[in-house]
Amino acid sequence: VDDLKLPIVINEASLLAWFDHDELVRCIDLYVRESQVSIILEFMDQGSMENIIMKYHERYSEEFCRYSLYKVGLGLK
Repeated sequence: VDDLKLPIVINEASLLAWFDHDELVRCIDLYVRESQVSIILEFMDQGSMENIIMKYHERYSEEFCRYSLYKVGLGLK
């Protein structure tokens, strides 16, 4: 990460660490060494949401999408 973006990345990770909700992945820790940032996240046994979307995108119903957005909204509430 370049020096201009480093504070933004740290701020985003700190914000994620601040949230404590069952519907959001938890940020366990954050390490900064020179210009390298390592973010330790809670393990998700189904992988990332991006992986799930790429794997099952043809089978997603409108109801599933609505449910997923609802759950994200609960986490941000």
